[in-house]
Amino acid sequence: LQQWRLPALMILSSSISTAQAAETNLSMMIPHGCTQTIVEPHLHINTRYENPIEPDEYLSELDDAHIFTGIVLAVYGPSNPRQYGDENEAVLQIANRSKGRLYGFASLNTSDWDDNGEMQLAQLSKYLEQSGIVGVKLAPPHTCFALDDDAMLQIARVAASSSAPVMFIHVGSTPFCPEGRLAFSNVCCTARYIDPLYLEPLVQTFANVTWVLVHAGFDFALADTSFVIPRTPRTAFTSNAISMAEKYPNVYLELSAIFASHVNGTLKYFGGDAVVKQILDRSVVSKTMFGGDANHGMPGQNNTRRNLESLNASMIEAGYTTEQVCRVLTGTAHEVFKI
Repeated sequence: LQQWRLPALMILSSSISTAQAAETNLSMMIPHGCTQTIVEPHLHINTRYENPIEPDEYLSELDDAHIFTGIVLAVYGPSNPRQYGDENEAVLQIANRSKGRLYGFASLNTSDWDDNGEMQLAQLSKYLEQSGIVGVKLAPPHTCFALDDDAMLQIARVAASSSAPVMFIHVGSTPFCPEGRLAFSNVCCTARYIDPLYLEPLVQTFANVTWVLVHAGFDFALADTSFVIPRTPRTAFTSNAISMAEKYPNVYLELSAIFASHVNGTLKYFGGDAVVKQILDRSVVSKTMFGGDANHGMPGQNNTRRNLESLNASMIEAGYTTEQVCRVLTGTAHEVFKI
């Protein structure tokens, strides 16, 4: 084991196998200067894995980044291939087979809500009571489900009465905006679907629910200069997300995909450093957590590790203390998800 002593990150000199990780003392997985292990709260079911409902390749991705704990998302949407069956059940199986290293977010299908909404809510309620499920995941722009839709109130009510009262919600745009880009036709990119301020009434009503603003409102669409939302500043949604974290004790930020990179290491999007600096300047570091959203590629591409390294370097460059880096990489997620 060799420590790379950027102020608060310890990296293995080479990746370790899942079998080795299972036998690794937890203290060896704690970044230098921290007291807890890193959590990656944004793993997707990866159909490029040999067996996407077994934990081994998810754990291998985490081992390479020296991350001990991950959370796998259930995602219901038009692009879901579902060759592995129901999303919630698949996530639960992955978590249950991981020997305590993987957890899951439950979700539900918001299409055809008038006919199936009640059934979907019942299924969500059932999964939120399962050991290993830590909250609800929603991606409004990917499913054209408005943040102020009446159904969001019903979903929040289910979360509030459950054993896992966490709402983990994509805010900000998506790289698939505008509609049809990258062959992803069913997306909605106007403010009702991406501006976190539309969640404010629910945040106030459900104070016992923890609201995690996924991607911290980052504007992925505007990272592509071929598409511009008229009169919308690039940082508007990020600024709104930070404002909500400042204002409400039950609102947190998550930084996934902002430091996504190509296999050659170059960043896919620009603007991540500005987000990291704004979080520091506006004193919401304690409300912020790391997220990767990077295990989409072929096994062994090390996407999660590159994402983590880029965020770590950005925090150091911005002037974060070791304690603050540790808070983002480890402390906030442990606190929010109680893992």
